[in-house]
Parts: sequence; C-alpha cells; structure tokens
Amino acid sequence: VHLGWIDRNQGLYVDAQNHLEESLSLARKINDQTRIARALTSLGWVDIKLGSYSTARKRLSDSVMLFRSLESKFGLANALLGSGIVARAFKEYAEAEAYFAEGLAIYREMGNRGGMANCFTGLGENARLQTSYTTARSYYKAALELDREIGLDEVFVTRAAGLVALFFAAPGEDFFFFGSSIANFSRET
Repeated sequence: VHLGWIDRNQGLYVDAQNHLEESLSLARKINDQTRIARALTSLGWVDIKLGSYSTARKRLSDSVMLFRSLESKFGLANALLGSGIVARAFKEYAEAEAYFAEGLAIYREMGNRGGMANCFTGLGENARLQTSYTTARSYYKAALELDREIGLDEVFVTRAAGLVALFFAAPGEDFFFFGSSIANFSRET
C-alpha cells in the first residue's frame, strides 16, 4: 500500500493503481481486513484524482463499511473524507456534508488537526458550490486557522484561495485550481 501512496503523491496514478491493486489482491488472499480497507481507500483516492467517481464511490463505500466493522477511526475518517468528495462531485450535497461532518467529528475526537482542516475545507467547498457563501467562509476560516496552528504554509495558501474564490463569487470554479496556482507562484518567488 505504501508504494501506491508514494506513486499517488507523485502523480503516478497508473503506477499507484497497479501497486494498490496488487496490495488489495494480496490482502484478500490472506483475508487481512485492515489491509483490504486501506487498499480500497487508497484506490478510491486515486480514482478521485483520475475523475473516476463511480469507481471511487464503490471502493470508498466498501472501505467505510470495513473500517466501521474494524473500529478503525483514522481509516474511517479518511474514507469518509473521500466519500464526501465523491458525493460532492455527483452534486449530492447533503450526503457530502454528512460524510464531511462525520469525518470531522472523528478527527476532532482523535485530535487530528490536519484531518479536521481537510473536513472543514470539504464542508466549505460544499457550501460554496451551493452559493452559501457565509457558511463556506466560516468553514474555510476554520481550516485556515488549523493550518496556521500546524504550520502548513502551502496548504494555508491553497485554502486561502478558497476565500479568494468566495470574494470573486466564482461558484463554477474549483478553488483548488486557484490554490494550486497561488501555491506554485509562492514556491517560485
């Protein structure tokens, strides 16, 4: 699974899929439910990156079910976060909000500020896409504050771009595009 994560983080999505599919196959052979759930979640995140939301939905749904049965909080929260992104891609905003909120509650219970910030960002983007700008702003600000506490400057810039998108009221644009552009600019200067 770890090699697949590295591939995914480097944008090598086909390699990531291959390594993660192999991990999933091996985990199923030995009936290791935790590794199965991890591989499914990781494959779901790769599917999201590739825009394969239907496949991601199935994998993440299966991993949520497995992580619930295993009582694995971190794994469950990560799968819920991915599930929220998928639901939002299908414009199922109420379902997306429920996934993000449940993930947020788990991350909060664990004291995982990075996970909390990601869920707040998901909630903010979800609200922004529904033109609930005041609500979106409060979620983005919560994510930014957590990023400041953790010291994630590049992530902070990306989330700040969400507030820029709100300022320009560009509901058709994905704020991650703005954030990536700003983060790339900040690295170059």
